Amino acid sequence: MRLRLNTTMNAMLVATALSFGLVQPVHAHGDWQPQYGGVMNDDDEMSFEMVATPTGTRIYVSDHGEPVDVSGGAPVLTIVRQGQTLPALRGEALNKDRIDFRKISFAPGDIANIRILMPNGAIFVGRFVLKEGLPPPRAR
Repeated sequence: MRLRLNTTMNAMLVATALSFGLVQPVHAHGDWQPQYGGVMNDDDEMSFEMVATPTGTRIYVSDHGEPVDVSGGAPVLTIVRQGQTLPALRGEALNKDRIDFRKISFAPGDIANIRILMPNGAIFVGRFVLKEGLPPPRAR
């Protein structure tokens, strides 16, 4: 009887909260749509968009759709290709929310992992599963 009462009370509390609009849907960090024609990372804390450029690859960093300042950070990208981890690549943090990696290309099936060590000690990480490689840069 006690178990049934607790379950009933919990259901009533949830129904009341929903009716008053106290419960809002949650938007996951990694569910944002690409803004630059690239590939979004898998659901991680931060949102990363990987975009092909004529000279390599650019990654844009955001949190809930707002740009994140990564200037001064130390970005490193590792690629896993056919089960083999390739040598880590160091990137350059540019213009606050952008990171460039020069002379890099991807193949279908690659997994790319980004890690950014910030000057304050914070670490941002993201993971991309590139089922079809990275789309070519789109014309602006």
